[in-house]
Amino acid sequence: MLLTGVFADKVGLIHGTATVFGYHVLGLLIVVVYSFVGSWLLLKLTAKLFGLRVKPAEEQLGLDLSQHEESTYHVDEEFEQTYQSQRPDNGKLSHRMSDSLVS
Repeated sequence: MLLTGVFADKVGLIHGTATVFGYHVLGLLIVVVYSFVGSWLLLKLTAKLFGLRVKPAEEQLGLDLSQHEESTYHVDEEFEQTYQSQRPDNGKLSHRMSDSLVS
C-alpha cells in the first residue's frame, strides 16, 4: 500500500510529491487502528459471553481429552474410566475417535 504512494506516476514520492504518499500513510494508520479496535472489542465480547479459559479441572485432566475427546498418548483403561466419571455429561461422548477408525 505504501509503495503505491512512492512509485505512483507523476505524483509519487520519488517524483517529488509527498501528498499521495501522505494519504497512503494516513489510510494505513486508519486500517491498523480500525483492525486493532475491532479485534479488541470482539475479544472482550467473547470473554464476556463464553470466557477465554477452560476450567482448572479440565486443564488438570488435559486439554486433549477435555476439549477434543482424544489423546495423542496411550490412555490406559483405568485413566479413561476416571476421565469418564469426571465429565459433566456423565461420560457420554458424542463420538469416540476409536469408534470412527476403520480397520
